[in-house]
Amino acid sequence: MILVKCFECEGEIWDNADKCHHCGTPNCSVSDRKLIEDMDKSVGKIFLLFLGFLLVIIITAVLAFG
Repeated sequence: MILVKCFECEGEIWDNADKCHHCGTPNCSVSDRKLIEDMDKSVGKIFLLFLGFLLVIIITAVLAFG
């Protein structure tokens, strides 16, 4: 944990705090971290959907021309 400055009031807060304890402004580093975690999960789902779609195309091609 490190101290960072609040974007609104310039007060020092911990980097993992949800919001500034001086003014209540959300801490961007926590919000960004959660957003990145959510994006990582969705990228994995999109990759699996793409892989499934590709597998369906290959199976269809093998059955049609096999």
